[in-house]
Amino acid sequence: MSSDIKRRTRRTIARLLPRNVIALSVIALAGLLATTAIGLVGNFALVDSGLRTSAITAARVFDDFLGALQSDLQATADMLPVTHAAEASLRLMLDRHPEVFEALLIDPNGVVLAQRRRMGASLEPVGAQPWLDTVSQGTFFMGEVSYEPYGVPFVDMAAPVYTTNGEFWTTLVARVDLTALWETAIRLPVGESGHVVIVDETGQVLAYRNLQLVKAGLNLSELTGITPQEIAGEGLFVYEDLAGRPVVVSGTALNAAPWYAVVEQPTGEALQGFLTLAAFLAVLFLVTGLLAVLILRFVRRRVVSPLATLQAGVEILGPQQLDYRIDIGTPDEMGVLATAFNALADRLQETIGSLEQRVAERTRGLQTAAEVGRATTQVLDPGSLLDQVVNLVRDRFDLYYVGLFLLDPQGEFAVLRAGTGDAGLDQIHAGHRLAVDEESMVGRCIVADEAYIALDVGDEPHRFDNPLLPETRSELAVPLRARGRVIGAMSVQDRRPAAFDETDVAIMQTMADQVAVAIDNANLFARTQAALEEMEIAQRRYIQEAWGQFVRKQANTGYVRTPEGLSLLGSEILPETRAGAEAGKVVIKEGKGADSALLIAPIVQRDQPIGALGLRLAEGSQWTDEQIALVETVAEQVALTAENLRLLDETQRRASREQAIREISERMERAVDLESLFRITAQELQRALRAKRAYVRLAPSTGSGQAPATGSGQVPATGSGQVFPDLGATQSGAADPGVTVEGNGHVDEVG
Repeated sequence: MSSDIKRRTRRTIARLLPRNVIALSVIALAGLLATTAIGLVGNFALVDSGLRTSAITAARVFDDFLGALQSDLQATADMLPVTHAAEASLRLMLDRHPEVFEALLIDPNGVVLAQRRRMGASLEPVGAQPWLDTVSQGTFFMGEVSYEPYGVPFVDMAAPVYTTNGEFWTTLVARVDLTALWETAIRLPVGESGHVVIVDETGQVLAYRNLQLVKAGLNLSELTGITPQEIAGEGLFVYEDLAGRPVVVSGTALNAAPWYAVVEQPTGEALQGFLTLAAFLAVLFLVTGLLAVLILRFVRRRVVSPLATLQAGVEILGPQQLDYRIDIGTPDEMGVLATAFNALADRLQETIGSLEQRVAERTRGLQTAAEVGRATTQVLDPGSLLDQVVNLVRDRFDLYYVGLFLLDPQGEFAVLRAGTGDAGLDQIHAGHRLAVDEESMVGRCIVADEAYIALDVGDEPHRFDNPLLPETRSELAVPLRARGRVIGAMSVQDRRPAAFDETDVAIMQTMADQVAVAIDNANLFARTQAALEEMEIAQRRYIQEAWGQFVRKQANTGYVRTPEGLSLLGSEILPETRAGAEAGKVVIKEGKGADSALLIAPIVQRDQPIGALGLRLAEGSQWTDEQIALVETVAEQVALTAENLRLLDETQRRASREQAIREISERMERAVDLESLFRITAQELQRALRAKRAYVRLAPSTGSGQAPATGSGQVPATGSGQVFPDLGATQSGAADPGVTVEGNGHVDEVG
């Protein structure tokens, strides 16, 4: 056994150790790579932020310089039509801006109208005017940078001049020396050895610290393959600068001119922080690897090997080898852990037997609860349901007695409705019941809506001592709950003391709740069935009465079709038709002689026969199943159509009657006194009911409240509609009006 454990331990360590080394190496490498990536991203972000800040600073210097000059030039152009002192205005502008070398006022034909120049003046006509198209459209003009003819950077700036009427008049041109601006921007600090390059939108270098390279006409886009617009976008670029050194580049566009400020910093200087971080991480990786090797060696000797032994021992410990014990052989924590495992094995070996028994008991309880649940869903009769439940619970749990109590309508007593054995039958016949109070366990559980356990009934102060159950030693009472209320209780009793625990309470309560819901559902089902039966009886009575009235109003209630044609139904087959209708199903009477077989199909409306179809085949023919099915289908359709027609007729009659009542009421409302009221009443009733005579009277009331017999106060309504009411006074001075209509014994529908 010991050699098997050692072999399994070696195999386990052989699998785990390379995995651990590889895992630690991968983790360390991943951490290094992640840290390097984070450092690179962070360093690039810092470099990008610094370079972009320098570019924005250089661009701001240019924008401030050119913006101020552009504003002054535009203001001077706006003042010229008003002051009419062009020479003075140009002189003042040169005084304000030392960088302006020359200012001219030139008309569209190239004639110099005014000129101020720091080195003399010349009014010679100007040939080419590159600014003319731009300024004539009202737009400020910014020319290209030129180093001719003095070897310093110059740029022409022009603004339109308008007359007081708003018409384009001439152009104000200023030649600006950018030397001071160039020196300021180029010498802006960018790290330790970085610099600023000014280029136009095509990439042409306008300003650089090496003036000779600028005069040579170098183009940054052609040298690097990157446009100024891309450099001014997001991110950093790396290329060789004009001096051939690798640099990190960023830039931004100017607002006052279509130029770009490009900032370049040597790569080594820009990435110095990243290189330092990479060196530090390399050292950290080596240290981490060394520590991992040392830790793995320690874990292998003092942790992995003892754990492998413990693992093998735990795997051996099982239902078949509970007597196995683990021996580590070291006095450290692993040895203590092995001792604890051995003690646990001792306790496990002692308790596993009883545990299996308890699991079996609980499984049986759950199975019984499931059986009770199935029974409650299959039985709808309350009496059968209760008897089945109590016997099922007693048999499955091997109990002494099980009883089910339900509350009476007043909720004062719990009445025994089902009980097991002869004791249960005797109690039911005797009408056994318990008061809902604290004097019995059943009453207490109903009042408190919770289960009660008596582990020894002899020590229980509040319990009903039933003489029919003398062997009871322990009892459990659980409430029956349905729809949020207690409807009774279930009492289970056993011959053994302390036979119930909290688990039994949970199982019994589950079954009790299922039984309560089933009882409530069964009662609801019974009440629903009774209500449905009453509704069906009332519906059949209504159908019978309605069709009786409808048929009595019809002149013809049946027809017969023969080869000779259609005629009213004769009395010779009426008894047979009535017999088929009353039978409620298809009736076939065999024919004799020349009479063939007769089929009578009832016309049924909601289980109430309202007529019948009778058909007789030709001589010698017999009815087939298809023919019978066809006749039954036609009979069903006849019943539906006839019912719809009856309802339509009834609706029309009601509408006609309501219309007549409204018309009579409208005419009665036009009466101005009692005489006209009675006249209208008698006339309209006589007309509507087609009566022979109509009477209207005022009958004095008697002392007993009874109206006198009609005869002494009746006044006939003549054909001309004259009415003579009798306004005789009563003892109290009041009179009761009355209307009497006399006909020939037949009253038609109103309409």
